[in-house]
Amino acid sequence: MEDHFGQQNKRITHELLLDLLSGTALLTQWIIVFLYWNKVPDKVPMHFNTAGAPDGYGTKYTLFLLPVISILLFLGFKAFRFIKFDRYHGNHPKEISLKLYALFRSYLSLTAAQTLLFFLLLLYLSIKIAAGDLNTLPNSVIVVYFGLILLTLIIYGIVEWRMKKAFYKANPRMKKEFF
Repeated sequence: MEDHFGQQNKRITHELLLDLLSGTALLTQWIIVFLYWNKVPDKVPMHFNTAGAPDGYGTKYTLFLLPVISILLFLGFKAFRFIKFDRYHGNHPKEISLKLYALFRSYLSLTAAQTLLFFLLLLYLSIKIAAGDLNTLPNSVIVVYFGLILLTLIIYGIVEWRMKKAFYKANPRMKKEFF
């Protein structure tokens, strides 16, 4: 597959690994639903309050929501990679735009993997609560997830800013577009 510059589109190894991890999380969600289907009561928790206690319930068929939403999110993250590309091509010289775009794709792959793993854990814990094995969601689950997402955003933002700064410092005659 070729990118917008007509060059061969090379996927980064860690991007492939993260996509494989995301795919594994997707598949595992479906496996968990089918494995626990007969062990789960007809009423399952769908929503949790800030203390982690269930405060909204649905039928056991609502267990299919997280795997379906996960598939849609994964496809959305994949599609967003191609929609977002023009920002880098339009605002920066070709030499840096390819690197920025590769960084952006890496960020999307990591965020997708984090989100799908979170959904996998949420699904598993919901099933455990429905089966009576747990009473509440551990508060740390949500705090850790949002902390990781925020940390990822900050780190990638810093890396992108440093890449641009280094490029424009090395190429002072180029038009500077930092944001």
